[in-house]
Amino acid sequence: MEESVMMHGSAASIGARSDEAPSLSRTTRVSFGLSGFADNLMGTCLGVHLFLFYTDVVGLGPLWVSAGLAIALVWDAFASLFMGRLSDRTRSAFGRRRPYVLAGAVPVALSFAALLAPPEGLGEHALAAWLTISLLVLFTARTMVQVPVLSLLPELAKRAADRTELAARREQLGNVGDLVGLLLPIALLMALGAADEGADPSLARRGFGAAGVILAMLALGA
Repeated sequence: MEESVMMHGSAASIGARSDEAPSLSRTTRVSFGLSGFADNLMGTCLGVHLFLFYTDVVGLGPLWVSAGLAIALVWDAFASLFMGRLSDRTRSAFGRRRPYVLAGAVPVALSFAALLAPPEGLGEHALAAWLTISLLVLFTARTMVQVPVLSLLPELAKRAADRTELAARREQLGNVGDLVGLLLPIALLMALGAADEGADPSLARRGFGAAGVILAMLALGA
């Protein structure tokens, strides 16, 4: 009887210590949430605007655009598997995940901006190559960042409640990123008058180019 009481008391003590464990700092919660903002910002912009930008504004054939996207997506599927294994096996003074996040952040921003600002005067083949190479660099760098970031979740938060909170914060700020990625290019096109009937086609290129730079800076800052 006495042994049973001691066991129950010990279990209660352990539970109390677990509940009293320090919660995540505000910096950790916001930083992890901003990773969702940056990812969704670019993903939504490309998902909504990229195809129309290259076909209607730049003038690249739909088959070329589809081929570039297909190549990049297939590559990304294999790159994600490789990145996960590489990150798990990495040992460094900065941890397993952070070196890749830091190394991939700038290439993500640069390749995203380049994707929405192809040089004028390129022929069809050169333009298709610009699109495909930019996508490959972007998807590779994005995988370098996002796979380790998501792997950080159980390492940052030991308690289930904290893991739930971090995931919710990422989802919330990701929704904000969705709105910004969707609406900012449209707002810039309207501000430049590129959406008006008979507008100079170069205005649309300028609008998307500016959107790419602004969104890239926002993602890098996040």
